[in-house]
Formats: sequence, C-alpha cells, structure tokens
Amino acid sequence: MTQTAIVFGVGAHQGIGAAIARRFADGGQHMVLAGRNEERLRERQADIETAGGSAAIHPVDVCKEDAVAALFNNIDTPINAVVFNPGANVKHPLAETEAWMFELDLRPHSETF
Repeated sequence: MTQTAIVFGVGAHQGIGAAIARRFADGGQHMVLAGRNEERLRERQADIETAGGSAAIHPVDVCKEDAVAALFNNIDTPINAVVFNPGANVKHPLAETEAWMFELDLRPHSETF
C-alpha cells in the first residue's frame, strides 16, 4: 500500500509558495500549509480541497523561533518533505540589490530551521 507523502510548505499562502503547494497537492500529497496570513492560508486550503487534494493550515511567523518550535510540537503527522519558501523583505530595487543584502535578510532565519 502506498502512503501519502506529507509536505510541509512555509510561505505557502501566496506566490511561488502557493504554486508549489498546489503542485504537490495535485500530485496526491497532503499539504501542511504554513505562513503568516491565515486568511490567505485558508484560501489556499480551499483551492487545494476544491481540486480534490487535502491540506491543513498553520499560521506562523517563521522569523519567531518559539512559534516554529510550537508549530512542530503541534503537528502529529510525520513530515516527508519541507518546502522552505518565505519571502524576503529587501527594500531596494532589484537592479540595485546586491547578494549580501539577501544574505543579511535570509541567512539568520534560514539557518535556525
């Protein structure tokens, strides 16, 4: 018997993260959707379920280590894969943004989790 994979998607409430979550769900994986915007998470959950998939939502700010720890402590299903796709908050035009600016914004958060 084939077991459904559980995929945990961070930043799944919009943009690329939402598209990735939908793609996994379309492939038959159960999605655990995480992100800061609960309303958008519910919309993504509804999109997935309307298309015949399954999803659970967990509003969380991944920049808060204690919130992420609490989230994982409350998930009682084994997770087979993690898609870590939180948005960056770089406040410069892309053409003027240097690599170190992305590192400064993302590295402190990504290494924690």
